[in-house]
Amino acid sequence: MGRTRKPTRLLIAEGKTHLSNSDVKRRLEEELEVDLTDITPPPQITGKLAQEFMAIAAKLAHVDAKLFTELDVDELARYLTAKDNYWTITKLLDKALGNATKRNSAVLDTDEIAKLTRAQNTFFTQCETTARALGLTVTSRCAIVLPKGAEEPKQNKFEKFNKK
Repeated sequence: MGRTRKPTRLLIAEGKTHLSNSDVKRRLEEELEVDLTDITPPPQITGKLAQEFMAIAAKLAHVDAKLFTELDVDELARYLTAKDNYWTITKLLDKALGNATKRNSAVLDTDEIAKLTRAQNTFFTQCETTARALGLTVTSRCAIVLPKGAEEPKQNKFEKFNKK
């Protein structure tokens, strides 16, 4: 299985292109151009989650204007929904564990705690997966490669000896 094909502009920016000018032109014509930057929260995201949605979207757009587009809106909505559900279940779990401790009871409702723990784990996994897909974790941000601007050609230190 071969490597994932890098966008042509990224290859050019890295300066590691083996492509001829005609190949570059052909590949640029074939590549998908996405200019969908009108980002709004989906209808199911309201109130406090909508504010958090816009804050995270602004941060992602600040990194690179074309990094986060309208195509990623649903992924961010899934992340926020999973995160909200995770914290809701965590509060319920803390309450269930706290009630058992307050009663000084060695008997816990293990069925309820097991259900809440499974749900908490499920929402955590969903949250972590979507965060990784969006580049919201440290390791996923390290994998994001942004093209650099055009670099000036290096000066030849022996050019001063070249007499013309």
